[in-house]
Amino acid sequence: MIEVFFGIFIPFYFFKAGMLLTLSMVNLNGFFIGLIFCVIFIPLRLYAVNWGVKYLIDDFDDPKKTVSISLMPNLIFGLVIVSILDSQFNTSAEILFGLIFYTIISSILPTLLFDKKKPGLYDLSNIKS
Repeated sequence: MIEVFFGIFIPFYFFKAGMLLTLSMVNLNGFFIGLIFCVIFIPLRLYAVNWGVKYLIDDFDDPKKTVSISLMPNLIFGLVIVSILDSQFNTSAEILFGLIFYTIISSILPTLLFDKKKPGLYDLSNIKS
């Protein structure tokens, strides 16, 4: 039931959050701020996730690490933070664009870096039509 709720309302949220972005936000200073955010926060997030999982979970292998890193909250939280900073604190457009650039890069990065598994073969003979 909750999947249906998310399937219906998440696209509307992204549309609304995307409407906050204007072309005037995009500038070179914001791009450099986003690169600085990427250089600082992506390794920090990787270290925090790896440290936490390594010391809190006894049996930790590579597939679990891949899943935990790729599930780090990215785009939705970035858009929420940008919305809050814009509406409540009147933050400059350069910082907002830098944050958006950082969230886009950190959302795309796991897809580009981790191996893609081929779909497994499943026995569908037990399924009744």
